[in-house]
Amino acid sequence: MMSKRFWKGFAAAFAISATTAIGAAPAGAQDVNIRTMAGGMAITGQLVEFDSEFLTIRSQMGLIRIRRELAICEGPGCPQDQSVAGGAGEGGEVIISGSSSIGAKLLPRLLEGFAAETQSELALQIDPVARELVTTLTGVTGELTGVFRSRLRTTSEAVQDLLAGRVNMIVTSRRITDAEAAQFNAAGIGDIRDPRREVVVALDGLALVVAPNNPVTTMTIEQVADVVAGRIVNWSDLGGPDAPIGLYLPPSEDDALQVFNGEILRPLRLRPSRDADQSLSGEAIATRVADSGGAIGLATLSQSGPARPVVLEQSCGLLVQPDAFSIKAEEYPLARRIYIYTSAPILRGAAGAFHSYVQSQSGQSGVREVGFVDQNLVSRTVNEQGLRFVSAIVSDQSEANIAQLQEMAQQIQTAERLSVTLRFNPGSTTLQPKSLVDIDRLIDMLTAPENADRDVLLLGFTDNVGRPDINQILSGRRASEVRDAILAAAQGRIAESRLTALGYGPIAPIGCNDNPRGRETNRRVEVWLQG
Repeated sequence: MMSKRFWKGFAAAFAISATTAIGAAPAGAQDVNIRTMAGGMAITGQLVEFDSEFLTIRSQMGLIRIRRELAICEGPGCPQDQSVAGGAGEGGEVIISGSSSIGAKLLPRLLEGFAAETQSELALQIDPVARELVTTLTGVTGELTGVFRSRLRTTSEAVQDLLAGRVNMIVTSRRITDAEAAQFNAAGIGDIRDPRREVVVALDGLALVVAPNNPVTTMTIEQVADVVAGRIVNWSDLGGPDAPIGLYLPPSEDDALQVFNGEILRPLRLRPSRDADQSLSGEAIATRVADSGGAIGLATLSQSGPARPVVLEQSCGLLVQPDAFSIKAEEYPLARRIYIYTSAPILRGAAGAFHSYVQSQSGQSGVREVGFVDQNLVSRTVNEQGLRFVSAIVSDQSEANIAQLQEMAQQIQTAERLSVTLRFNPGSTTLQPKSLVDIDRLIDMLTAPENADRDVLLLGFTDNVGRPDINQILSGRRASEVRDAILAAAQGRIAESRLTALGYGPIAPIGCNDNPRGRETNRRVEVWLQG
């Protein structure tokens, strides 16, 4: 069954207007044929205007504007610019290179959901020569609607596939590095971090996992690093029994270990222990650890299975539970984003339709079904965040901040916090690309009938660097900027009176202000629903 979001996107793709003045057709304009992935609709007419977002066709039905990413244009009159990519491989195939640690689970489920969303029959086969999974989609009337070839690579190999033009899109378990982004610019491909080309498709988190009956429930990040590096080898050093630790790590080329090494070990000038068992990966590590009370392993939360992730204690004493909410809100220190990068800012045909689907509510539901953390919004009551307020009081006992904390508690005592946290690019007033997409999700929630009477509190926060009064002003401005961005994107569908922006400066930190990452985490705008 088609989702509301899918049909809304389909309707937005076709804006038919009999009165819009487009101007005369270009000299020598020729007929074009437009096919769309959404329903297989076909339109023939003259292309009278086009830009980076829309094609405008004069047909028997009048002037029709069609979003380019949902259209396949055929005929000599079609635009031939390089900012739009069609189906890549020969025969209009869509080629995807996916990180092996996530592609084996995530890509097949997303393609299966996409087939259902487009009412297509799905057929799978393995190409043993190319070592690819070939997914063929066929429409209800037998027409071919898409062929997807999925390759499993490391993230670094996938990036090189995209750079060399061998694929349409890649799925990665980390963000493209500055050095890799420079390679794309040097090759004349452009900004690979353009918000249209860099999309967060899912979330996940790294964790040390133990057996469910292991008495060790909490570890500091420093202890986590020391265990993985082999500097802590006995459970007694973690408050457990006097027994050796059996350490399981993924293979060296595994993305999970590479991310952990880059974000945790390397800054501390540590390396993974040479004594660790690296013969297993992912869920196999979690299964082995769950069956062995004396073992500990590095896995992603999506792979933790029967094992239990350890709660993290940050350097200033803040505790963070590794669960879906803390990862969605990006408060868990070892949370990570899973990205899709594309060969062009705009994708046409099957590639464009699939790219839109993975960001939709139904696409994100598929993300959740295979164990990753989706980006669909959920809420949590004040009562469910007791640890957060205890941490806030413990972290700063100044009289002024306690008074502000009390004021904030009164504001939100009957409210629910949404899992979305809005953030800005470092040193700027520009919202991060993910936050812009999250605003669209927020608007969908606020305009749903069940939320039509609910008001919204936008609470801005800062780190503790600088004067408290200046920080409170800054946090209020950031909250106001988010309010303005929501109203602009909603285009009149949300009344301004429903949104209240408040600034609370450095109170209620969710990260430690004694390190850059913690300070960055604290610079945020939270969203609370009232009523």
